[in-house]
Amino acid sequence: MNFALLSPWWLLLLLIVPVLVVIEARRGGKWHVAIPTVVHLRGLKATWRGTARKALPALRACGLALIVVAIARPIGDRARAPVDGQGIDIALVVDVSGSMKAEDLAPGKNRLEVVKDVVAQFVEKRRGDRMGLVAFARYPITVCPLTLDSATVAKFVKGLSPAELQAEDGTAIGAGLAHAVKRLKRSKAKSRIVVLLTDGANNVEDVTPEEASAIAAKVGVRVYTVLAGRESGGRSGYRPDGDAMSAPLIEIARETGGRFYRAEDATALADIYREIDKLEKSRLEEKRYESFSERFRPFAGAGILLLLLAAISDHTWLRRLP
Repeated sequence: MNFALLSPWWLLLLLIVPVLVVIEARRGGKWHVAIPTVVHLRGLKATWRGTARKALPALRACGLALIVVAIARPIGDRARAPVDGQGIDIALVVDVSGSMKAEDLAPGKNRLEVVKDVVAQFVEKRRGDRMGLVAFARYPITVCPLTLDSATVAKFVKGLSPAELQAEDGTAIGAGLAHAVKRLKRSKAKSRIVVLLTDGANNVEDVTPEEASAIAAKVGVRVYTVLAGRESGGRSGYRPDGDAMSAPLIEIARETGGRFYRAEDATALADIYREIDKLEKSRLEEKRYESFSERFRPFAGAGILLLLLAAISDHTWLRRLP
């Protein structure tokens, strides 16, 4: 709970209230020019009505003061939140093919386990950006659509697992990228990026990396590509051809205005995502909206009630006879 005034300058009207009280007191208890019609009677004994009439100026002053406070717009329960779609839209594309089981980035962990830790940390640091997650092996799939809820995206990242069935295995880099670009195509964010991580060369020709990068460049999506894994292959025995894998990823990054990175251990991979985080933060122009609850009604209601009470009293039981 908190309290503030949206238009505090209206409080300057409170300076007029004492002036009106003085004027009323000098003119016989009403805020208008009194024209006497009879000679004032003297020697009359004071009554409770006469005493009560003396409170009418204070009653009116309090009513006016409360209305002035209402005009100044008191508010409470302020909350700030990012405007949907005003930051950067980021599609995280992660290879979950069988080769991601290789243990060469960190002792005791396969490639995908290391990648999940690094990508989840990247997600949790972002604020004001929409992020989504696309996983691919033989086929791409949207694991999490674009959302401002970074905790949910991180949860989905940590839940990724490598493809187990041979029919689902493969490395469809082109299809994975095209799928992510399709998700970003209708975005109205000023900056739209894809961070694509893989450990192998494209071996599914439904959509080639060249075709996918051309689509990304056409719609203005910037792509950062990351090649993870050692050429030795670690315990898995997987020995990729480094040049054959790097060339398409380098070309994707070049054509879309992004960058290509190579990570051979967990430390290098973490450094890469930190660098991407810094590069994109420099372009972020985050806007926020503020929500609050209006508190003027009690003040306005009480002020009007006091003025009505004073007016009714002045013309009924506290009426002043000429």
